[in-house]
Amino acid sequence: MPCECPEQSGPHLCERHGFVKSEHLRNLCKRADYFGLWERQAGKCRHHGEEIATRWQDGAEVAVHACHHPERCETTKHECGHCEDFVSIDGLTPKPILAEPVESAPGSSRLTRLVPPPAMLHRRHKSWEWAIAVTTTPRRTPTLARCLESLERAGWSDPYIFSDRIDRTGEERSFTPADLKSLPDWSEVPAKHEARTIRRVAKTWGWSNTYLALQELLHRHPQAQLFMLVQDDALFGSRAGNIRQYLEDHVLWPDRQCGALSLFCSSGYSGPSHAKGEPGWHSFGERKWVWCALCFVWSRERLMSFLASDVAMQWRIKGGESSRRKVDVTIGKWAQAAKTPIWYPYPSLVEHIGETTTMWSRGAGLGGRRVSKQFVGNMA
Repeated sequence: MPCECPEQSGPHLCERHGFVKSEHLRNLCKRADYFGLWERQAGKCRHHGEEIATRWQDGAEVAVHACHHPERCETTKHECGHCEDFVSIDGLTPKPILAEPVESAPGSSRLTRLVPPPAMLHRRHKSWEWAIAVTTTPRRTPTLARCLESLERAGWSDPYIFSDRIDRTGEERSFTPADLKSLPDWSEVPAKHEARTIRRVAKTWGWSNTYLALQELLHRHPQAQLFMLVQDDALFGSRAGNIRQYLEDHVLWPDRQCGALSLFCSSGYSGPSHAKGEPGWHSFGERKWVWCALCFVWSRERLMSFLASDVAMQWRIKGGESSRRKVDVTIGKWAQAAKTPIWYPYPSLVEHIGETTTMWSRGAGLGGRRVSKQFVGNMA
C-alpha cells in the first residue's frame, strides 16, 4: 500500500503511523523499506501500552492507551505523536517534531491554559506556608517513591510521611497469605525523606492514619496557612507546570466559603452532572463528595473545623469496617454539614496510579471512578 502522506510544507501528524513527520520523513515514507518499517509499527513509542478506555475528544470517541513513561499515565494516538518523551521501539524512528513549541520554563502558564483559574479569588494571606502529609502503607506494587518525586517536581519538597504498618492477623482480606508474607512491615521510604517519616507501631487503617496525620501536622506547624493531604498513589501532573505556584498565584481561594480543594477530579465528576467536561475549577456545592481523597488542601481554619467536627471525631467510634476507611466520604459528610463546598479542577491536576493496597481491609482496585477522565500530566 502506498504512502498516504500529504504534499505540504512543514511537519504533520501522520495518523497512519502515529507520529509527526517532517518533509524529509515524508520523502522516506515513499521508500518501500521505511514505509514497511513503519507499517509494522516498529516506530511505535516504547512507552505505548494497551488500550484501556475511550475518551470523547474534539467531537469523536478516541482510544486511550496506557503510557508506561514514569511521568505519564495514558495517551492517545494524537498525544503520543506530539509527545516530547517519544522513544521508538526500534531506535530508528526520529523523535517527533512537535507541531507546537514546548515551554522550557516550569512555571504555571501552561496550567492556566489547561485549567483556567476561577473567575474571582478571595485572598486570605499575602504569602503561603504549607504543611504536607503523605499517608502510605505497603503495596504489591509500591508507588510512594514515584508519588514523592512528582510531588517535589510540582513544587513541594518537605512532606511528612505517615507510614501505617501492615496487619498480619488475617484481616488483610485482599491479599493471600503468601502476599502478606512477602510484604514489608512498612512502605519503603526514600533515604532523603527518612528523617520526616513517622511509622505506626501497630496497624491503624486508612481513616485513623489520615486523622492522626492531620492532627500531628497541625501541631507541628500551627502557623501554616495551608495543609495538604496526599495519598501515596497520587501522581502530580508536574509536566504541565509548577502546581504549587499555580495554586498560590491563581486559585487560592475560589470562594469565601470554600471548605477544601481536591486536586483530583474523578471520572465520575467530569460528566454532565458535575464539571460537564468544561476546563476550569468547579464547586461541588451542597452535594456530598464520595469519590477519592487522593489529594486535598485545607486552610488552617477549615482543617481545624474538619478535625473537630462530629463527623470526623465519631467516624471511628461508630465501629464496623467502613469506620476504618472511607476518608473521602468522611470529608464529604463534613463539607456538606458545614456548608463549605469542595472545589475541584477539570482536567485533574493529580492522577490515581495505585492498585491494591493494605491501607484498607478490602483492597481498592484501580479503575472506574477511581481514575480521572483527563489528566494534565498527559496533556503537557
